Amino acid sequence: MKLYLLRHGLQEEFGSSDINPDRLNPDLSVFGRKQADLLGKRLLTHGISAIYASDLKRAVQTAEIVSHHLGLAAKYESGLREIDMGEVLIKGWDQIKVENPTFYREFQQHNSDIAYPGGESGFDVQQRAMPIILKMVKNFPADSNLAIVCHGGVIMVLLA
Repeated sequence: MKLYLLRHGLQEEFGSSDINPDRLNPDLSVFGRKQADLLGKRLLTHGISAIYASDLKRAVQTAEIVSHHLGLAAKYESGLREIDMGEVLIKGWDQIKVENPTFYREFQQHNSDIAYPGGESGFDVQQRAMPIILKMVKNFPADSNLAIVCHGGVIMVLLA
């Protein structure tokens, strides 16, 4: 079995002071849609049996575009969502650095798997994503190829 871990296409960007709630769950950008289209075309020769994706908009939109090329319906799993960066997403790194310098210093050293303030650690992501991956592996024949559209943080955790 081959698992293709696919990061969603480029997302819309919002400024750190933007209070738009969509900032926390952005759409794909125009360029991200082009990336997804190219990905779908590239996967045509890989014998994909099923597509799974995070249920966040940028992953859903990527999976929909890829699915269109492959003639498959994507299945969505909230457990494949990006790591929850908690207060960092809301306040930004500059404010976190001032408010929580100990966390910021430890995080920059990369010596341990610490949770984002009000968010998750890599271990937390592993605990929610790995059962989904194992279920996929269990439910498909050994010669299957599965596409999993998710996020950079999830992919790093799954590969680590």
